[in-house]
Amino acid sequence: MGKIDKNNTYKYLLHKMIIKMDSFNIYMLSEILLPLPLDSLIKMLQITPFYHNFIQRTNHVTEWFWKEYFEYHEYLPEETNLKRALRLRGLHKWFPIKRDYGEFINCKKLSYHNNQISVIPESLSLLIKLEVLELSDNQISEIPESFVGLINLKYLYLYDNQIIEIPESLSLLIKFELLDLSDNLISEIPESLSYLTNLRYLNLGNNLISEIPESLSCLTNLVSLNLNNNQISEIPESLFRLINIRILCLSCNKISEIPESLSRLTNLAHLYLKRNQIREIPESLRHLPIHI
Repeated sequence: MGKIDKNNTYKYLLHKMIIKMDSFNIYMLSEILLPLPLDSLIKMLQITPFYHNFIQRTNHVTEWFWKEYFEYHEYLPEETNLKRALRLRGLHKWFPIKRDYGEFINCKKLSYHNNQISVIPESLSLLIKLEVLELSDNQISEIPESFVGLINLKYLYLYDNQIIEIPESLSLLIKFELLDLSDNLISEIPESLSYLTNLRYLNLGNNLISEIPESLSCLTNLVSLNLNNNQISEIPESLFRLINIRILCLSCNKISEIPESLSRLTNLAHLYLKRNQIREIPESLRHLPIHI
């Protein structure tokens, strides 16, 4: 920060408040910091001695500030330089992934990508206004039943975890438009998934799925379906009911035949069937945009 010109009252007071980082001065300083956008706050926090006297102090006062900041802006930050810095220093506990979510009731977007999370707290269900949830690249093995409380959820990203099954309770979240559960350990697509009739993007690639259930054809609003790199041996005839599908990905499976009923998918722009066991494409399907 360098020398402070005492004639510049604002800078001088700010400097004094940072140097003497007691409870009173943090409360006073918060009046200046709370309205700042996150990017501006990060730049401010990188200033010495602010960084050493504020970021490295882990007490109830700094915890209070982060709570107030997130509440003021009604959102939680995505992956940022500040968040990475806090996590590297073991201070990410002030970001309330393990805390009570009640105070963030108006939050619409929440991102905790790549945070070594193994359990999703049930208190997350309190965020009834949440529309986008990003929990990818973690160590989550189970989607809790409490998810049914997220009644406004539209976009759920849970790729690259250790999830074994899709719970039936997920089918109650009828506002879903995007569901990404790729790169997990899922072996079965439950029939209950067919109730998500507003779903437009479904990604179940890189799992252990061996069968496409007939019920999946009920998802008539699907625009993109990714089932790459599974253990699927057969494409059901019923998939022709996916009348809005534009991208269908079935590469890296064990498929040997393409049903002629797929010729009725008039909106299909890309059909990926690379690295399967297909020897011949029926004449009726040769007009399709097949990548094989």
